[in-house]
Amino acid sequence: MKESSPRYVTGAVEGLLDEAVLRRLVSEANGELVEVHGKRGKAHLASRLKAFNNAAQRDRWIVLMDLDDERDCPKFRRSMLQKPSVCMCFRIVCGKLKHGYWRTGNESQLFWLFPAARCHGIPSRS
Repeated sequence: MKESSPRYVTGAVEGLLDEAVLRRLVSEANGELVEVHGKRGKAHLASRLKAFNNAAQRDRWIVLMDLDDERDCPKFRRSMLQKPSVCMCFRIVCGKLKHGYWRTGNESQLFWLFPAARCHGIPSRS
């Protein structure tokens, strides 16, 4: 069930297609995307990940990164970001998600976009 007021989130992605996916995910979770960073490829996104994680100590962030050729997703994720901040949602995107097959029919599975239990002390932007 969607909440009546949106939750604000800042995002970062590799490119324009990823931005479209992010916008759809946030919208389906009744969120409002404040700003999208990155959009200059995987290397650029990886180089800014630490700064985004620092920002997620006080604001909600979601970062989507492509899996590409990496075989071990959990190992790759840990190598990119070992300790996510309290309001960081760092997700690795697989091919099906990127090509539009992400919708599960159960939008409640998108709860991880906004970890309310972990970010409850952070006020929404007004």
